Amino acid sequence: MSYNRMTVYDAWGGTRRVYPWYVSILRRVKPEVVLTQDLNGEYGHAAHQITAYMTINCLEKAADPAYDPASYEQYGAWQVKKLYIHLYDQNTVLMDWHQPLAAFGGKTGLEVAKEALYCHVSQRALTYQIEEKGPWDCRKFGLYMSTVGPDEAKDDFFEHIDD
Repeated sequence: MSYNRMTVYDAWGGTRRVYPWYVSILRRVKPEVVLTQDLNGEYGHAAHQITAYMTINCLEKAADPAYDPASYEQYGAWQVKKLYIHLYDQNTVLMDWHQPLAAFGGKTGLEVAKEALYCHVSQRALTYQIEEKGPWDCRKFGLYMSTVGPDEAKDDFFEHIDD
């Protein structure tokens, strides 16, 4: 069964429900860097498309004290410093997913991504794979928005982010 973006938005309760929910998460968690799906939904997946567009729209709203007064009162406004979009073709970065990650017991980013995909049962039957080549290369991102300047190293999501 195929779904378009509006059908998925409707299933999630529409933008009037989804946007305040996502803005409240951004305000509560206060991420400095956000990564999101490809604007085309990787392989056309409508929920992935919505996730990307919702992220773009909600980052601006999370920084606006006038948007969603309830979550603003509870958490305050929050300005994300950088937004990366998978496969975005501007301000590109190419990540090295072979570095061991202490937070994941020494597993690499590639290993963690493959384990996560395996846990996503509905995606297993698809031809989509976590790989370092091809149309969905997991290493390729583009810097969509930054309040801390452009990436120079082209391989570090946290470049220019203070500890």
